[in-house]
This record gives sequence, C-alpha cells and structure tokens, in this order.
Amino acid sequence: MANITRGIDHVGVTVPDIEEATDFFKKALGAKVAYDNKKLGDEPLQGKDTEKH
Repeated sequence: MANITRGIDHVGVTVPDIEEATDFFKKALGAKVAYDNKKLGDEPLQGKDTEKH
C-alpha cells in the first residue's frame, strides 16, 4: 500500500526578521497570519533548549 500525503498541517520557519518574512509570505504565496504567539518587542527565544528544538 502506498503512503500518500493528504495535506500539510503546518510549517515552521525560523527567520531573523519576522516582519520582513511575514510580508514576503503574504506577497509571494498569498499567506495569511493564523495566529501570533509572540508580540513585537518580545525578547527572542534563545538558549540551548531553543536551539535543540
């Protein structure tokens, strides 16, 4: 029996500038922001645990 992909749930992308990346994905792919888990001005996630994930 063949393994057939039926869809994509989500894709995570780490970027240095979230505003620039959001603008790019909106223009290039017609993407929409579904939700934000960080606010502008929040400290970036960093450290061993973040790099591990």
